[in-house]
Amino acid sequence: MVNYSDDPAATDAAGVKFRDEQARQALAGHLDVLCGGQTDAPGGVVRVKANASRTVYTCTLDGQRYYLKRFHSRDLGHRLAARLRGDDAFRELDLSAHLRRRGVAAIDVLAAGRRGRTTWNLSRDAGSTSVDRWHDARFGDAAARGEVRRLLGRTARLIGAMHAAGVVHRDLHTGNILLDDGGRPVLADLHSAARRRRLPRLARAKNLAQLAYDRFHATTRTDRLRFLKAYLQAAGAAGTLRGWARLVGGLTESHARRLLADRDRRSGRTNRYFAALRLGDGWRGRVVLASKRRPPFSRAAAANFTAKDWRAVLARPEALLDGDGVQPVKVSRSVTLVRRRLAIGPHSVDVYIKRQAPRRAVKALAGLLRPSRAMQAFRLGHALLARRLPTALPLAALEQRRGRRLRASILITEAVDPGVTVRQYAGRLGAMPHRRRWAWAERLARLVRDLHNAGFSHRDLKDTNLLVAGTGPDEDLVLIDLDGLRRHRRVPWGRRLQGLMRINTATAPYAAVTRTDRLRALRTYLRGAAGAGTSCRPWWWNLQRRTARKLARRRRRQAPPAASSASADGSGTDQAASRSAWKSSATGEPSP
Repeated sequence: MVNYSDDPAATDAAGVKFRDEQARQALAGHLDVLCGGQTDAPGGVVRVKANASRTVYTCTLDGQRYYLKRFHSRDLGHRLAARLRGDDAFRELDLSAHLRRRGVAAIDVLAAGRRGRTTWNLSRDAGSTSVDRWHDARFGDAAARGEVRRLLGRTARLIGAMHAAGVVHRDLHTGNILLDDGGRPVLADLHSAARRRRLPRLARAKNLAQLAYDRFHATTRTDRLRFLKAYLQAAGAAGTLRGWARLVGGLTESHARRLLADRDRRSGRTNRYFAALRLGDGWRGRVVLASKRRPPFSRAAAANFTAKDWRAVLARPEALLDGDGVQPVKVSRSVTLVRRRLAIGPHSVDVYIKRQAPRRAVKALAGLLRPSRAMQAFRLGHALLARRLPTALPLAALEQRRGRRLRASILITEAVDPGVTVRQYAGRLGAMPHRRRWAWAERLARLVRDLHNAGFSHRDLKDTNLLVAGTGPDEDLVLIDLDGLRRHRRVPWGRRLQGLMRINTATAPYAAVTRTDRLRALRTYLRGAAGAGTSCRPWWWNLQRRTARKLARRRRRQAPPAASSASADGSGTDQAASRSAWKSSATGEPSP
C-alpha cells in the first residue's frame, strides 16, 4: 500500500487529503458534495465526461469553478494496480503538488478522498481550451503561423521542465495540455503520470514520441525540430539534436503502429464506440455507437447512438431498401444502392444503403472463407478514419448467412452533404485564380499520397468516388465507396500509378486542369511518398502512357461499331490518337 500521509495535518479524519491547510478551510463546508453524499450542489454538479474508469464533473463552490473527478474502475487489473502504485485520485494530488513546487505549470489539485470503492479529487479550472483544439482551429492559417510556433515553443519548455522534475506522463497528448487565461500551457490528467528518481533517455524519448504522433498531421519537420531543440534546452538533456530526432522519429513510428493496430481491433469488439448485433433470420453485424474522430463534414460523428436504437432500426434489414423516401441510385443483378433518411433513436441521418449478394459461384465460395464486402468496408472505413484520412462514416454493416454460406450483406454509410464529385468540381477550376487551383491540385495529391503511405490502395479511385465537401478554405476531399479498398504491407508502385492514373483520366476532359497543375500535383505526391524515389520524370512518363491507354480504351468502348472497324490493324492510329488526346487534355491546346 502507498502511504499518502506525507503531511498528517493536511489529512482529514474522514480520510480526505488536502493540498494544504488553506485548501482544507476553503472546502470544509462542501465535503458532502465532493464525497458524493449530496448530488444537488448549489452551484450545480454537471457531468462533462464519462468512461469505464472515471467520470468528470464541473461544479461551482463559493463562486469558483472546479473540476471534480470520480474514479470508479470495476476492472480487477486496475484495482490491483491501484493497490501497488496508489489510487489515481491521490497520485494526481501528489504529482500536482510536486510539479508546482518545481515551478512546472500543472493543474492545481486541492483535495482527494475515498468513499467506498470510489475515489475522487477536486482541481481548479485551469482553462477550458486544450492545445489540440486551439491548434486545429489555426491549422493552415498563414496569419497565425507565428502564434502557433510560439505556443509550440512554450509547450516544449513545459514538457522539458516536467521531465527535469522526474515526471513522465503516460498519456501525453495535446488534449491533456490546457491553456489558461493568459495562453500558458498547463499539464492536466496527471493520474496518468508517474514520478521517477531517475528518468532515462529512452523513457523521455518514448514520451516525446506520443506527443509527436498526436501532432504529426498538423506540423512540419521544421516545426518538430524546433520543438525538440526547445525541449532539450529546458530539460537539460545530454545528446545532439540529430541523435534525439532519429531516436524520437523511430519511436514515433513504433508508437503509431501499436496504437493504430489497437484501434483497428477496436472496431471488431464491443465497447463504447462499437457494438455487435444478432438479428433474426441469420442476420448479424456491427454498428457505430459513437465516433472518436469527428471530421467537419460529418454530422453523425457528433451523435451518440445505442444498441437498442439500432435494433429497432435494423429489425427487418431488407425493408430498409423499400418504402417512402427511398431514392434508388443503382440497381443491378448483384447490387442495390439507395439513399434515404434513417431515424436512429432521437437522431435523423441521411444515409446510403448498399445491398450486395454473391451471384457467381466463385464469389459464393469466397464468401465461405472471408467476411462479406460490407463487413470489410466497415472495418477499413474506420481504419481510414483512425489514420485521419477523410471518408464517409460507415454506420452499420450486416451480413446474412445460412451456416457459413453468405446470402447477402448490407452497408449503411452516412451521406456527405453538401458535396460534389471531383469531376464536377474540375469544371469550376477555369474560373478560379491559379493559386487556388494549384492548392486544390496539391490537396488532392496529398490525399492519394497519405492513402498509399498508410498502406491502402483503391482499385476504383475514380472521380465519382471522391467528393469535395464544404466551401472555400473549409473544403474537404472525402473518399466514398470503399469496395475497391485494399490493405498492403507496402503499396506496390503499380498500384500507386493506377490510383494516380484514375484521377488523371477523370480530369482529362477539362482544359482548366493544365499540364502545370498535373506536374505540381505529381511533385507533391512524390515529395513524401514512401519508397517512391525523388525523380519526377520516370513517374511522369509512366503516368502519361497509362492515362493515354485508358483514354484510348474508353474511346473504343464509346465509338460506334463502324468507326471502330474502319482500320484493319488500328494499333498505330489508336496510339497516335491517344497521345494527341493526352496532349490536348494536359495542356489545354487543340489536338492537331
